[in-house]
Amino acid sequence: MAEDVGLSRKTVKVDGVDVLLTEPLGLVPVMCEAVVEVRTLADGNYAITLGAYVIDENNAPEVRVSARLRVTPQALGLIGRLIDAQRELIAAQTAELKKAAN
Repeated sequence: MAEDVGLSRKTVKVDGVDVLLTEPLGLVPVMCEAVVEVRTLADGNYAITLGAYVIDENNAPEVRVSARLRVTPQALGLIGRLIDAQRELIAAQTAELKKAAN
């Protein structure tokens, strides 16, 4: 597929099967600073709407929706565990830096 040209190829496990992971070349990262809405859908998945703060001097501040996600409970749990692990790593590194500074 043309949108996959030049990307490193990786796989992820889905139900024990290796599945090719691709990323379109035109995918633009967006800033998400605010959780606008979280809903549980009828199928048990979650609908999460994220937004970015927009402040300029000519208009009233606003939160502009920048992403709408549909996430399985399993993926949401994994995201939570990854964030917790990152926080623990940062806390350990900060403690090391403080210790070295004293």
